[in-house]
Amino acid sequence: MTGAQIITKFRNMVDDTLDADYEYQLLNDAKDEIEAWEVWEMLKKSQAYSVAGGYSYTSALGALPTRFALDLSMVEGTSNLPYEKVSFEDHVNKVNLGNGYFIDLNASNIYLSGSNHASKTMTFYYTEYSADITSSTSWIFPSRFHNLLPLKMAQIYYAADAGEKNRAWDDRWMAYFNDLLGKTLTWNDSIKTRNKRSRSTVKWENPKGVNI
Repeated sequence: MTGAQIITKFRNMVDDTLDADYEYQLLNDAKDEIEAWEVWEMLKKSQAYSVAGGYSYTSALGALPTRFALDLSMVEGTSNLPYEKVSFEDHVNKVNLGNGYFIDLNASNIYLSGSNHASKTMTFYYTEYSADITSSTSWIFPSRFHNLLPLKMAQIYYAADAGEKNRAWDDRWMAYFNDLLGKTLTWNDSIKTRNKRSRSTVKWENPKGVNI
C-alpha cells in the first residue's frame, strides 16, 4: 500500500479525518516503532570503507551510513576476518587492538581501534531505519504486512485522543494486530534461520562412467 492508501484505511478505521500532516506523522511514528522492535532482515545493509596505510584510531574511518540504526558487525577485506566491537569509552585503552572498531554516535562517525593499520577495505554491516513514507511511496516491508501500519496508527491515535475511544480504537483490532505481527516476526525468524544454515556442495558421482 502507498502512504495515501494507508491513510485512507486509517481514516475508515477511526471514523475520522485529521490534519494531513498529523496523519503522516502518525504513519511514520507507527513505522518507526515497529521497526525498533526487532533486528529485521529487511533492514540489513552493508557499506565499504577504505583504510589508508598508517591509519590510526584518532581519525574517523568515515561517517556512519545514512539512516543508520544498529551496528551488526565489521569484517576485513575479502578474508571476512571479523573485528571486535569496542565500547566508545574504552577505545583509548584498546590502542594495541588491531582488529576492533568503535562508533562515536554523537558525531555519527565510525573508527577502527589501534594504529598503523595497513591499507585495506572494511565492510560494515548494520541495520537502517527506512525512509519516511509519503503519499506516493510504500513501506519497504512486503505488502502482506502493510496492514500493521494503519492498525498501529489507530492505537497511537487513541492514546493521544483517549476521550474518543469508540471512534479511535476497537480492542478487537489488537488481536488482529498481534496475529499479523506474529506472522511478520515468524517470517523474519525464518529468514534468520535459513541464513544460519551451513551450506554444502553436493557432488554428483557417476561410478560406472556412463556418458550422458
